[in-house]
Amino acid sequence: MMKLSKIDWFVAILIFGLILIIGNSCKKGDKNKKLPTITTDYLDVMGTQLTMASSLTSDGGSDIVSRGFCFDINPDVTINNNPVYVSNGNINFGQGQIVWIQRNLLPNKTYFVRAFAENKNGIAYGEELSIHTGPVFIPDVPVIDVEGNLYNTIKIGSQVWMTENLKTTFYSDGTAIPHIQSNSEWQQNYGPAYCWYDNNIVNKETYGALYTWKAVETGKLAPSGWHVPTDEDWEILFQYLGGNSNWNWFAGAKLKEAGTTHWSAPNSGATNESGWTGLPGMFRHYWGEFPSTTGTHSPRSIGIWWSATSIDTSEANNVSLGSGSSSAYISHFSRREGYSVRCVKD
Repeated sequence: MMKLSKIDWFVAILIFGLILIIGNSCKKGDKNKKLPTITTDYLDVMGTQLTMASSLTSDGGSDIVSRGFCFDINPDVTINNNPVYVSNGNINFGQGQIVWIQRNLLPNKTYFVRAFAENKNGIAYGEELSIHTGPVFIPDVPVIDVEGNLYNTIKIGSQVWMTENLKTTFYSDGTAIPHIQSNSEWQQNYGPAYCWYDNNIVNKETYGALYTWKAVETGKLAPSGWHVPTDEDWEILFQYLGGNSNWNWFAGAKLKEAGTTHWSAPNSGATNESGWTGLPGMFRHYWGEFPSTTGTHSPRSIGIWWSATSIDTSEANNVSLGSGSSSAYISHFSRREGYSVRCVKD
């Protein structure tokens, strides 16, 4: 066996030491490759609208390159399942909490959700949580007004709505509502009134009556136990269907009756998933004319419903659905206009 010289032993020891140093350095480097620390804080559901929140407590020692949520109807979700990338407005996504509202989910489904954060070392996930979306609507008990007209109803979230426009010619106390037909009388009227679209009673059963806001203001239009919706009532409905006061793309589509049996083409996006069955009852101008005679709207292209919320002494809010849009719009106009009325249960 060959003996090693002192120099050979020295070189061997030196090489072995270098190997140990390099090995320890690699191990130390691996330990420094940390992932972010992210938590899935909470989930909240309203109908088909899901609110998610998460907190980033550590970036793992390097900049965050992406952050958000992932969700699916199957468990063990990753960023391969419907990733939503969200920033809290800070540089590199920042630490702290972020909140995201996901709209238009499927009704009656269990969703699995978790937050994620990514740095240069990889992706970290928060705890996977689950939540169940609500049904869009449930049929409820029909209601009869003082005149004997029957209305079908549905429960949408926490509310119960009529699925038909009001058609009564009497207040709930039995007092007759003024019926105005001539354009000049309507134009000069500043009080309660009703009419049928185009002054044709054939429109009563399908589209209901058109009322001035002064008739709404009496508080006696709706059957006992019901009321004309306020802005707050409309907001609750929109949110449950996945919208809000500023953005109601999903809500509008779900409120309109689908197809062109009653609506003029194209009736964009209409699905009637809510069961609300919004119809184009049209309207009457405050100067007395109907839109079909003025050319401002094609027949059966719009439905407008009063809100019980007033803007000032001359205008009140209303909600409109149009054939050419999937949205629901909240706006305001003259109280002397003739609009449809849809009631909600007290």
